[in-house]
Amino acid sequence: MKDKVISFFVKKMNKEIGVDSEINDMGYFGLDGWALMSDFFDEFEIRNSEDFEIYSFFVEELSFIDFMKKGYKKRIKEKNSLSINHLIKVAERKEWFDPIYSTS
Repeated sequence: MKDKVISFFVKKMNKEIGVDSEINDMGYFGLDGWALMSDFFDEFEIRNSEDFEIYSFFVEELSFIDFMKKGYKKRIKEKNSLSINHLIKVAERKEWFDPIYSTS
């Protein structure tokens, strides 16, 4: 499953991705983040994806001016981490669960 999840995100994001990569720190925010995660949920047939709270992980839509401000990186760091490692576990379970409640 690890290789499938990594391959999925490499193709979608056109970036180098590893197990420890945090996908919400790679330039996706707002609706782009939602589309990315929606595609992930569909591709891996994830149950209860409606429980995924987009703005817990991705910064909301930003204007060009907001994007250029130094505070942008700080806003990303204020969000919960969303690692490939966690998404591999989600794909294995075929069920969304919040990483802060992950026990394995």
